[in-house]
Amino acid sequence: MAPDPTTAIWADGIVNGMRDEKGRAMAQLRFDMDAHVNEPPDVWQKRVPARFRERAPKLVELGNGDQGWSIDGGKPSRLEQAGLAQLALQAGGMVQVSAETAAKEMHNKPHRFENFRPGNYSPKERLEDMDLDEVTASITFPGMAGNAVFRGEDPELALVNAQAYNDWLMEELCSYAPERLYGLAMIPLDSDIEDCVQEIQRVAKLGFKGIFIPDCTEVPPHDPRYDPVWAACVDTGITPLWHRAQGKRRYLPRGMGGGGEGASSPNDAPASVSARFFSAVVPMIYMVFHGVFERFPELKIGTVETDIGWLPFAMQLCDDQWSRYGVWYGSGAKKKPSEYIREQFYCAFMDDPVGCSMLDYTGTDNIMWSSDYPHGVTTWPKSTEYIERNLASRTPEEREKILWSNAARLLHIA
Repeated sequence: MAPDPTTAIWADGIVNGMRDEKGRAMAQLRFDMDAHVNEPPDVWQKRVPARFRERAPKLVELGNGDQGWSIDGGKPSRLEQAGLAQLALQAGGMVQVSAETAAKEMHNKPHRFENFRPGNYSPKERLEDMDLDEVTASITFPGMAGNAVFRGEDPELALVNAQAYNDWLMEELCSYAPERLYGLAMIPLDSDIEDCVQEIQRVAKLGFKGIFIPDCTEVPPHDPRYDPVWAACVDTGITPLWHRAQGKRRYLPRGMGGGGEGASSPNDAPASVSARFFSAVVPMIYMVFHGVFERFPELKIGTVETDIGWLPFAMQLCDDQWSRYGVWYGSGAKKKPSEYIREQFYCAFMDDPVGCSMLDYTGTDNIMWSSDYPHGVTTWPKSTEYIERNLASRTPEEREKILWSNAARLLHIA
């Protein structure tokens, strides 16, 4: 039986430094702001209209034991790192996985859907994996096929695929435990804006608390083209979230072991993953200076899987340049950029001791925590250790905000 998310969980390990009168460690509620699902093979084939079925995402055999997703007749993309979550559990964490184990389990093992840990796609097992990591509730981002929807060339097909995913996510995953599993509806912003607004209104009525939008759009996020989207978010009370480097416009090579789009060598894997942590910086800065947050003072937006170490420098730098160039040339920002950021821009970290050491500057009202289950930088199933490593010096009140209440406030969860 799932634990009541409104009560504290008692754990063997110290999570927030507090103990009860019997000396037991008291774990705060934890809201994981970045967990992923790997979509089952029939998500789109069952749900898109018949005329789109051949072009919708489908899982195909690659002829060498691997499987891959093909969208709109394009070259299939091999399922990536199918066994990562199971591997993390076996090794005691992703950092402990050796090159030899990676070669055996990641590179040479067939990449097939059945090799995913069931918690990747089944709500019952997902809750079990959350319990193993002492996570009370989590947001669900899409997996490989879902993310590829943003990169399609046909805006109508992208919208249809997003709608099918949104319906599946709410009906078959989140409905299993709505007090613990919170989905993000996909909104492909490179599609017709009025269609996007209507989909936001539709998914809000379905019960979604947030939407997943690309940060790497063809038209940058600060453009007035998106004002109807921000207005719809405010009107419906739904929260837009970015996930690092997702969208149609590809700023960086995405190599994994020498494969993948734009990759030229195995060096692209660590380089690409490292560089993508900075993907939210430029869109955030432009949204601030172009007055998006000034025009929509009730709008709040979040970014995940980007960590937070870059945030205090960006705040300091933008304040300095606003006081110079903002005065000389004008700016859509009518107050210090750092004020907009603290009030309206939320960031989640996984393991960022540097960023957490500067929380006195950034403040803790817009900082959140995430595990990135079940991907390569995940803290699962050792998140308790990572949380203590990052938040050991913070007060119980600050921990409560970072681990739970900031996320609840951002997503309008009671």
